[in-house]
Amino acid sequence: MIDNKSGVIKADNNITIHAKTLNNTAYHYDTKQDDSDGYYGYDVNEKVVKSDYVMDQTLVLEQDEQVSTLASNPAFISALKDININLSDELFNSSSVISAKQDLSITANKITNETDSVATHQLYRKWGKKWVDSWEDCKKFGPVKWSCKTRYADRTKSWTDSRSELAYSKNKGTLSAAQNLTINANESITNGETIQNNEFLGQVTTNYQDNPAVAEAIATNGQFKINKPTQAQPYVIETRNEFVDITQFKASQYLFARPNIRFLDPAMSSPITLGDAYWEHQQLQKQISEQTKQTRLYAGYDMNATFDRLFDQSNEEYEKLTDEGVEITFGVSLSKAAIKALTQDIVWYENQTVELNGKQYTALMPRLYLAGANTGGFKQNTPSVLKRTKHHHQQQWHNRQ
Repeated sequence: MIDNKSGVIKADNNITIHAKTLNNTAYHYDTKQDDSDGYYGYDVNEKVVKSDYVMDQTLVLEQDEQVSTLASNPAFISALKDININLSDELFNSSSVISAKQDLSITANKITNETDSVATHQLYRKWGKKWVDSWEDCKKFGPVKWSCKTRYADRTKSWTDSRSELAYSKNKGTLSAAQNLTINANESITNGETIQNNEFLGQVTTNYQDNPAVAEAIATNGQFKINKPTQAQPYVIETRNEFVDITQFKASQYLFARPNIRFLDPAMSSPITLGDAYWEHQQLQKQISEQTKQTRLYAGYDMNATFDRLFDQSNEEYEKLTDEGVEITFGVSLSKAAIKALTQDIVWYENQTVELNGKQYTALMPRLYLAGANTGGFKQNTPSVLKRTKHHHQQQWHNRQ
């Protein structure tokens, strides 16, 4: 076992440590309040003003706020090059620093990196509320009243209580590397704060053994976390770039952002759509296939290029039809006159009501209109396409929740 309590282990080159346990900790905390030297203790700023009285609200007016400090310096392990720590049991780094100017590699059964909390104090707090009081002011003679007027006055009330606060060290547990920080834990990582040094920003990699203990214990209160699908949450997070890189998909937000676009509801500042840009592309691809019986709308255009063209054409047609006095509004299906006037294929967004978990919602859904089509907007007679699109979208939305 190695106990480095407020000590310093430093090398101009590399540091290699082999042991069962390494405790790298600050030593001896003094948590008495109002320490005279301003550093060695747990100080409190008294009655810090937080708010004035606000009408019809209950707020904290003032409170004591802690200023927590160490009673001794943190422990340091630092090297100008690499640090390699190999432990058969545990690394415990509490309010102290392990820092490498190049690579830091830690292998242990358990790793705990935390900011220490030392004691609990009760801190003063003052509450206040403000309201308008009213009463009737009358002239009276016995039981008889006359010349009554309603009077108003602002009233305030305050009261005090206390809140319980832990006294934390001002020094955070820190593992930092200028280049690579590699953590290998067989059983668990309990991480209060594992960071990269802001001055020497490098790459962080975290490795662990594939066993049930890690799945349950890793990253308690830290930034490393495993989310496994459960019956209550039957989904995982998509990480494949072709699905998460939204810059490759031009979709509804491209049109919504155009300053000339007019919505059915002028107050609609944040129109509701279902699904993301990738989902919208799926819906449009389905409509292309159903209306043209082909997978591609334009020869030589892949799907992304096709959708870019459709959205650009949609904006151009909107401006042209508006200039010609043809009514065209987001949220409303195109009229027969608008469909007949189209000179380019477009994507339009129309209000539809969908049901999810027993509740009904109105949202904008994409619809493909082809220039030169019949007045229904389709080159093929497909009256059920909107119904099928609606049903398919409900499935997609449910699975993403």
